[in-house]
Amino acid sequence: MSRTYNMPGAKVAGTFGQGIPGIPTDRMITTGVKKRIIFMNENDELRSNVGCQNGSPETVRIFIELFNSEGDPLETRTMDLQPYSNNQITRVFRNYSPISAGYVDIWTTTDGASIYCYGSVLDNLTSDPTTVLPQ
Repeated sequence: MSRTYNMPGAKVAGTFGQGIPGIPTDRMITTGVKKRIIFMNENDELRSNVGCQNGSPETVRIFIELFNSEGDPLETRTMDLQPYSNNQITRVFRNYSPISAGYVDIWTTTDGASIYCYGSVLDNLTSDPTTVLPQ
């Protein structure tokens, strides 16, 4: 759970962020399983982040493949997570703006991995987030 108050540059009322509920072990993403995070955007109104948690005692490498709305692959990025840690890639589609309704596929090939990833789509004026869970 994270509660960080954001005050956008426009000095309008900000947001207290988002809460991600605890994920049971049987819903974690394991080695070789690919999940998709949809509705990712990067334009004047919206921006998207991808966050991941490592639920295992080993360092894991997570692959994050970006696609545009037509399903064309754009780039594959990686995220290395230490045991029981988390990280977030902000504005994951920054290099491809403007983009609407893009998506990312996430997976790991690390033996024994147990991870969870999610998307955050944020309003650029207020920083109000919408959580997008993996499918």
